[in-house]
Amino acid sequence: MSGKPLRHNMAKVEFLGCLESVTSMLAQGFSKRIIYERLLEEKRLSMAYVTFCKLSAKVAKPSLPIPFQSNDPPAPVKAASPPPLARQDAHSGPRIVNTAKDPFPNPRDMRPEDGI
Repeated sequence: MSGKPLRHNMAKVEFLGCLESVTSMLAQGFSKRIIYERLLEEKRLSMAYVTFCKLSAKVAKPSLPIPFQSNDPPAPVKAASPPPLARQDAHSGPRIVNTAKDPFPNPRDMRPEDGI
């Protein structure tokens, strides 16, 4: 490594040149660090290890599957009916699930013994 930064996208070009050996070594169980060091010793790479990891992560990311295309006309899609709604109450506020049997006492009228 000469210490000078690579020109724009040259790290990607170097990585794509080594892609076949990188994928085969990954399939054999080598770690990214060992692959990077071996390619660096062979002078096939001159990028930083962080850049190598970023590029290998982009390649390892699964791409979106290509949808199967046929000459058959597409089947009609049925509109999904909305799920049945729960019972609609006349009021549109929150439901009170548990109500207290006794109303909450007024703190001004309470005796101190009732609060303990």
